[in-house]
Amino acid sequence: MTLALVLTQTEESMPRTPPKASSAEASPAGSPHKESAVTIAKLLSGEDPAAAEVKPAAEKVTPPRDNGALPDAGVTTGGGGSVGSKRWLLGGGVPDKVRRRELRRAELGFRVSAAVFCLISLAVMAADTTPGWSGDSFRRYNEYRYVLAASVVAFTYSGFHLVDEVHHLVTRRHIIRAPLRSYFNLAMDQILAYLLLSASSAALSRNDVWISRFGGDQFTKLVNASASMAFLAFIALGLSSIISTYCVFSSVSLA
Repeated sequence: MTLALVLTQTEESMPRTPPKASSAEASPAGSPHKESAVTIAKLLSGEDPAAAEVKPAAEKVTPPRDNGALPDAGVTTGGGGSVGSKRWLLGGGVPDKVRRRELRRAELGFRVSAAVFCLISLAVMAADTTPGWSGDSFRRYNEYRYVLAASVVAFTYSGFHLVDEVHHLVTRRHIIRAPLRSYFNLAMDQILAYLLLSASSAALSRNDVWISRFGGDQFTKLVNASASMAFLAFIALGLSSIISTYCVFSSVSLA
């Protein structure tokens, strides 16, 4: 009992400690304790306190919507160039107008080359009649006549296309209308290209056998020249058939 009274008097004699305020009032926003706690938390999370204080909050920027359409040609970019100058890259290649013009030029060039090579081939083979061994002639050999016939057919076909081109320049229309024209060109280019290839290879093989047995003379030289021109015509028509294939499978009209 005495001990309880002594403790009671001691507590009354000691000054009372003021009650603790709430955490928000006891530690104001700028107090050293809170700043130390925030710094420790950022260090533990891997952030740089100095960078976090200096770097302002980034504003949210709404990304531009991509609707799949190209900008106008007159709009300029920040790099100093115009958007129109990059249309070839963004559009996936050369424009259709430029592509059609270049394909028409290439096709015309290949057909003119094929016509020239076929004309030389048939002229040389037709002249190969009297020179050589006992007045030998190309008419006696099927391989040489095959070259002459293939050259005549290919020259006629290439000449038809040249006439069609002149007709298109005058009337702005082709003799054979699209899309039948594309299929016709593809079929004839393929057929005549393989025809010239087989004819030239057969003539050169036959001539090689002739030279190995009896030796070469003026007759064999003319045969080699004619067959070589037929082979060059095959290359020209083969390249033209590539353009014809592209026109058929991509539905691009060269008109």
